[in-house]
Amino acid sequence: MQRADWVPVVTDLVNAAGKFSQGFVRADGQRGNALLKTTGHDDVETRLNAAYAVLRACYPAITVARYHARMPFWHGEHTPTPADYRLVGAPQALTTTAITVILVPQAAINSATLGFHFQGATLPPLRERMQRVDFQGLVGNLGYYMTADLIRDKFRWSHNTRYPAYPLPEIPSYIGFHWRAEPDTGAVYGAFESAHPSAVAIRANGTIDILHRIDIDSYNVRFGARELTINAINTPDAAGEDVVVFTPALRTAEVEHYITAQERTRAVDNLWHTYAPTIPLADAADRIHVFVANTSEQHIPQERVIAVWDGAAPLPSFGAVVSFKRAYFEVLFGSVPAFKITHLNQPVQIVPVGTFDFDRYQHIMGGLIPAVMDACSLYLADTVTDVLRNLNQFGNATSPIAQMGRETRNFDPYQREPAGLLIQTAHHIGWVLFDGRHELSIGASVIDAAMLLKKLEMGGCLGGETVQQALFMDGGSAMKVYNVSSDRVQTTLEPLNRIAAGARNGPSLDYEGLNLYSTLALALDTPPER
Repeated sequence: MQRADWVPVVTDLVNAAGKFSQGFVRADGQRGNALLKTTGHDDVETRLNAAYAVLRACYPAITVARYHARMPFWHGEHTPTPADYRLVGAPQALTTTAITVILVPQAAINSATLGFHFQGATLPPLRERMQRVDFQGLVGNLGYYMTADLIRDKFRWSHNTRYPAYPLPEIPSYIGFHWRAEPDTGAVYGAFESAHPSAVAIRANGTIDILHRIDIDSYNVRFGARELTINAINTPDAAGEDVVVFTPALRTAEVEHYITAQERTRAVDNLWHTYAPTIPLADAADRIHVFVANTSEQHIPQERVIAVWDGAAPLPSFGAVVSFKRAYFEVLFGSVPAFKITHLNQPVQIVPVGTFDFDRYQHIMGGLIPAVMDACSLYLADTVTDVLRNLNQFGNATSPIAQMGRETRNFDPYQREPAGLLIQTAHHIGWVLFDGRHELSIGASVIDAAMLLKKLEMGGCLGGETVQQALFMDGGSAMKVYNVSSDRVQTTLEPLNRIAAGARNGPSLDYEGLNLYSTLALALDTPPER
């Protein structure tokens, strides 16, 4: 890439002076968010280097490094290779992408926590949340949530735009599987499977595993005092079954049609925008459908009844729809109006059952897309078609239902955005962050991220270890990691990467921790010895 590959524009971002910011877009018409133009002296790299020095002094066993990669200009069917990316010593305007690598020895982790942090419709900044606790360590973003814009009518693919007859309230809901065991009682609280299969899991000893898939055969579900087992999961031919659950992971011939069309035409941004699938049971009109999704309770997702539909029903891009045969529903709960009075907005307890060994873990949060599985990089492919097929096969990333749960086209093969990977080696857990939406860091597509991760691995930049597992975190303006120190009196947040501009936070270095809705926190209270 070079300056001639870009043209100046006025962006839709308003700066601190209340004026629209200047930026750049691709001259060849490749779509994507504009790169913000540098104004005045940019000291981000200097401040990041200072933050890294503090981190290294506190935790000598942690590896933190900053790289800048000169990005290739490419298009068409054949992908670049790791050799097409060249590491350089400093950022080059409209040419390079900045990369932060953070590696934490698993042995240095005192404890780890996963969280989803909305309070009603309000998301307190990370600084406000950390002022209430004693904490020394690292906090980074994790997965996706259903924004108000994805529910109301901002986008063509917003739920209420596609389903005017089945509107949903604007609830900030974590989009992903989750599971936890209460440490005191052993009670299990989980969720139905989500569109994407990968997850982050915390073992009882506080170490972290990246899981590329969790196999679930059935669910034990409690609505109030009523308990039932659901064995039929995403089975369109289950007409007549007493109860079936449908999730955003549903695959039908119709869904497959959209997926193969994207692979054939590359039109990943428009084919599915108005797709509005309904529950695909032949007897759906004579069934009762209960929509279950989560809200944040005490920093964790809690599943609850959000809506009830008598007859045909939509399949939202988050949560799940439990489809009851009418007679069975009435035996369990009586009439629909009676059920709404007693169960609407009330918690639902979901216990997943399968071959997966849940007993090894204390907390799991998923809904993520794998990048590396058992040391095999999934998107180091020769053609874009192969990359799209792997995204489909291993991550369900190109499903139209799944895409309706994202504001940014994170898995477009060409579009460069802020992107983040959580990686696991034999001895470390860590982040590889690709900054974007800025003149001095142009971002990374899913293909760029795969190629650059392999280049860093081959160059010894990941501690000389092989990446065993990796997954994509939510990208965009939420892609950030902090060094946090809090003793309930003083709280310090040091960002470790350049934060991208977005609708919910500004650019550069966000010292408040805005737009950090789901997190992985690694407590490192006692600095490890070398």
